[in-house]
Amino acid sequence: MNERLWIPMTGNTAGQYGYWAEYQDGQGLKRLHKSAALWSIYTPIDCGACTPEQAYQATFYVDREIPHFKVDATSHVVATSNWMPYAWSINNVAPAEVMHTALAYFKAGRSSEAFQLMKGNIMDQMYYGRSPGNFGQLSHYDAARGECYRDFGDCIGISSRTLIQGLFGVQPEALYGRCIIRPGFPISWDNARLKTPYLEYSFERKDGKIRLHIVQNFPQRLKMVVRQNLGGGVFRDIEGTAEQDQVITFDDVSRNPEPEVPQTAMTGQLQQSLQVMEHGLASPDLSRRFEPQEIDDFWNANVTDIFRNRYTSPRPQTTTLQIPVQGVGEWCHPQYTPNINDSVFRSLIRGDEFTVEGVPFRTPAKGHNIVYTSLWDNYPDAVTIPLKGSASSAYLLMAGSTNHMQSHIDNGLVIAQYRDDSADTLHLRNPENWCPIEQDYYVDGRAFRTLEPRPIRVALGTGDVSRDLGSLLGIEGVYGREIPGGAAQMLRMELNPRKKLRSLKVETLSNDVVIGLMAITLQ
Repeated sequence: MNERLWIPMTGNTAGQYGYWAEYQDGQGLKRLHKSAALWSIYTPIDCGACTPEQAYQATFYVDREIPHFKVDATSHVVATSNWMPYAWSINNVAPAEVMHTALAYFKAGRSSEAFQLMKGNIMDQMYYGRSPGNFGQLSHYDAARGECYRDFGDCIGISSRTLIQGLFGVQPEALYGRCIIRPGFPISWDNARLKTPYLEYSFERKDGKIRLHIVQNFPQRLKMVVRQNLGGGVFRDIEGTAEQDQVITFDDVSRNPEPEVPQTAMTGQLQQSLQVMEHGLASPDLSRRFEPQEIDDFWNANVTDIFRNRYTSPRPQTTTLQIPVQGVGEWCHPQYTPNINDSVFRSLIRGDEFTVEGVPFRTPAKGHNIVYTSLWDNYPDAVTIPLKGSASSAYLLMAGSTNHMQSHIDNGLVIAQYRDDSADTLHLRNPENWCPIEQDYYVDGRAFRTLEPRPIRVALGTGDVSRDLGSLLGIEGVYGREIPGGAAQMLRMELNPRKKLRSLKVETLSNDVVIGLMAITLQ
């Protein structure tokens, strides 16, 4: 895991610490998926499959990339991931996951942040929730389900561990004849006391010293070891004895302040403008002439074929919750097959042209109207279309699939190749500029967020064009959000007008997706 998934620290930038990627593809390009969910951070920390320094570093990924929800002035909870589009158990606010993350923070030596998570979860569930004193499965901060499943016991065991092993830091290691005590109290706490059937201790912070009075009742006496947090992922062990009643006193060393790590935010006019151009999201320039390109010879499918195929190879040769054979759906909905129907779109074509926000695209009213690419054997991995002349922009009418397991990674590329052998590349990323043909992304600016503006989309079942088809078509809810007939999208790729074009290449990078090009218009 550490050899294949660990992403090391990048430079000295605050917060750019190492962490574990979510997974590595087992086939195809075998890329690392760097958008990790909570479980990919807390599991190796909790299992001890890392160094203390790795544990400390990895928690900052959660600070930086995982959506946070403020519960009160001194506490918060977190979502399980930042993945889109929504599917069950993928991007939720689940108390058990919050508690496990808090435990990982305690173990990593970030006690203050750990306590904020633990407290936020307790307040959210036991005090502010609709069932006082209870731990349910989902929080009311969960956009998809809200507070529900109050009879689920997911959170009980991990909450007990977070309290005992995290906050009070008690971890018996009887096989090694010892018991670790790693206090995780906030720096403002001067006193605390724990009493269990097998061990009790009192904690006192006074005059630059910390005093632990420990009484053990294990069937076999264990040697007490206090693991003191020195900050920055560094600890030291202070050894006691195996006596039943003992006092361990040590210096209260000052901790290194934790760096401020802001969450990822789409702010700043310059940054926003650069991102809009880089991701092909700029509005069309209607002051200049358009040149629709003839790519008829490259079309290899109808847009509507996408979920009518059976994508059977290549497939993992191991047990896995792989995507259904129709190329869409997931473990809760294996038979899900949205209806992609472009008949209305085709009926609006005039003279082999359809106009999107003033941009004319050459597209047929009948017959094949898209060139699909995919790492599945049904279509080629890539297609290269010859071009001539020069242009400042290439407007692309595209359609295809994506899913939550391909979130925040390049699903594909559009590469404009020039005659001098240089190239410009447009990266197709979910959710920033690559959308699932069947649905509208749910965006709330919290657990579900993306760049603004969003891509211009064309509803194939109505002919409507908008950057927000969800609002235009009255699509409600978080899950599904089907667009009638599906939707294509338009991207504006910036080109170098001083160079002569040779070709445009569309290439799929992600497993389990299909990327298609319907039309090209140069400007």
